[in-house]
Amino acid sequence: GLCSIAAASVGATALATDYRPEPLELIERATASNSERLGKALAVTTSIFDICDEAATLPPADVVAAADVLYFASTGRALARRCVQALRSGTRLVVIGDCDRPGRGAFLEELVAEGVSPSAARFQDVSGWTAGTARNDLVAPDDSAPRAVS
Repeated sequence: GLCSIAAASVGATALATDYRPEPLELIERATASNSERLGKALAVTTSIFDICDEAATLPPADVVAAADVLYFASTGRALARRCVQALRSGTRLVVIGDCDRPGRGAFLEELVAEGVSPSAARFQDVSGWTAGTARNDLVAPDDSAPRAVS
């Protein structure tokens, strides 16, 4: 959602997806709010899309960005297959945001199983900060204080 809004704010046409409608409703509200604040319409559309549903057609895109997906090994494997599918269909860039969630290993293993070179199947660490609010243990450790990540 945030990547879609940011991309649209600099002129891109963006499609935000999720497997549930609630996050998409929040993205629609955030898009409207940001459009008003920026004084221009942001080209963000939303759509239900479940990466684990192999029968679902992958939407075409120049750039694919995914975040908050690698909570489980099953979603890690599904995302890896979808990334390879996207690249084989003409996507120029795939960016995955992950803070070492449980599905990360399965994601990397599946990339290699799909034919990606082991040296290319990697994450590049970047410095940043986590949110300073209480979160589910699956998302972040029990402490709610902001902390540096890399």
